[in-house]
Amino acid sequence: MARTQRSAVYSHSNLPVDNVDWLEIEMAYRYALKSMDKVAIENGITLDLIARKAEQEGWVRPAIKR
Repeated sequence: MARTQRSAVYSHSNLPVDNVDWLEIEMAYRYALKSMDKVAIENGITLDLIARKAEQEGWVRPAIKR
C-alpha cells in the first residue's frame, strides 16, 4: 500500500499548524512567560511540536534560576 501525503496536522485537537499563533508561542518560550505545558494546552498542540518548532527556528529558552 502506497503512502499518501497528508497535510501538516498535529495534536489531539487536529488544528492545522497554520492556525497556531506561533509569535505568541515564541514570546512565551523565549521569555519564559508561562510553562510550555500550559502554552501547548491553550493552543491545542503538543509540547513536542513546540520543541520541534523551537529547534527549527533557533529559539533559545532562558535558564530558570531556582
